[in-house]
Amino acid sequence: MAMQNTTNALHLMKAGALSLVLTGLITGCGDNGSSIPAASSSEAHISGNVSDQTGPINDGRLQVTDRNGAVITAFDLKDTNHFELTIPAGTVYPIVITVTPTNPNAASTAPVKAVVTSDIADRQDVTAVSTIVVDSAIALGGLTAENIAKASGGAIGLRQSQGVSAGAGGGGAGPGQSGGGTGRGGHGGHGASEGGHGAHSAATPAPAVQH
Repeated sequence: MAMQNTTNALHLMKAGALSLVLTGLITGCGDNGSSIPAASSSEAHISGNVSDQTGPINDGRLQVTDRNGAVITAFDLKDTNHFELTIPAGTVYPIVITVTPTNPNAASTAPVKAVVTSDIADRQDVTAVSTIVVDSAIALGGLTAENIAKASGGAIGLRQSQGVSAGAGGGGAGPGQSGGGTGRGGHGGHGASEGGHGAHSAATPAPAVQH
C-alpha cells in the first residue's frame, strides 16, 4: 500500500510539473512564438540626434508611439536636431520615434524613424539607417526582436556596400536600441559591450607611395 501511494504521488508531481511548463509556454509566447513584451517597470530617459541622408534635421515634429500605436509624447524640434525624451513606466515596448521635417525648404520632407526595444536604452539617434531598420522589420512581419536583428544586419550591409561604415549617420546600437543609433553596442537590449561611434568612411584612401 505504501508503495502504491508513493507511485501515485510521483505521478501527481510529474503531472503538476508538466502543467506548469505548459502554462509557461502558453503565457510567455505569442502566436508567432516570440515573447510577449510586458509593460516596462521603470522610466526611461533617451537622448539622440536626428538626421537624414542630406544632413541634420533641425526643424521637425517628433512623435513617439508604443507597441500598439498609441502616442506617448509629441513635440516640435526648433533650430536643433537634438532631443531628450522621458518615457514613462508602464509603456509597452518596442516604441518607435518618428521625426517629420517641418521646414518647407528642407532637401527632404520624408520622415525618419527609429525603434527602441527596452526601457534600459539611453541613446538612440534617428537617421536614414535606423529608418531602413524600422521599415524592413515591419516588412518582415513586425517589430519583433528577430525581425529587428535581421533588418539591422541588412541596413549595415547596405551602408557598407555604399562605401560607408556602420557608424555613419549613427550606425551602432546600444542596450535596448535598434541599429542605426549610437550607443554601447549590442542589439535589441541583448548586448552591453562597448561599441564604436562616429561617422567614418569605410573607403579610407591609402597613403601615397613614395618613389
